[in-house]
Amino acid sequence: PDGTEFNSKAKAINYMNTSYSSSSRLQSRPFIQQNVSPATSTSLIDTTKKLNPLYSPFGLLEELFLTDPWRLLVSTICLNVTTRMQVDRALYHYLQRWPTAEATVNANWEEISTIISSLGLGTKRAKGLIRFSKEYVALIAESNNTAFLLTEKEVKSLYNIGQYGWTAYEVFILKQLPTGSVKVCDHALQLYVEYQIGRLASESTETLTFS
Repeated sequence: PDGTEFNSKAKAINYMNTSYSSSSRLQSRPFIQQNVSPATSTSLIDTTKKLNPLYSPFGLLEELFLTDPWRLLVSTICLNVTTRMQVDRALYHYLQRWPTAEATVNANWEEISTIISSLGLGTKRAKGLIRFSKEYVALIAESNNTAFLLTEKEVKSLYNIGQYGWTAYEVFILKQLPTGSVKVCDHALQLYVEYQIGRLASESTETLTFS
């Protein structure tokens, strides 16, 4: 795919309406109304031109953590071998209790396991979050606190962070889109990348770095 499927807001909205048409809650009303004027709002979405262009119609969890690399990477760990629906509530309660890497480092893994038990792999994931956070804190200290400029090697060196975590970091923190053939390791990220490439193409943007 080259991104043309999502090179306009109308096409993206049409895709979302089609995708959600099977939901009984939404059969009577499209997920997003296509005939909303640029200056008006609905209860579902504000379509003013002041929206951050990094946000997409897909509402990926990672979009919530554009300014917090640690939380972004935590979200990718939680999304591993589970679903977004399961992660939303568990991650909310987790971040309420342990909002930073430093807080997680000092946490009791059994307490974390209780909070995230609904995600599965409770003990392993809880201990993994603590180990990841310890390595993250050490890495940032070694990198002179450049949490927003980590390399692929550095990100992948962190416990429980693989290709998916790196791709999310590259796209949402470094704000860099893949060049050439669009191949992303996660279907949701794939849609997001294609949407952003299409958006940039429609705006006649000459670079694939976006902000």
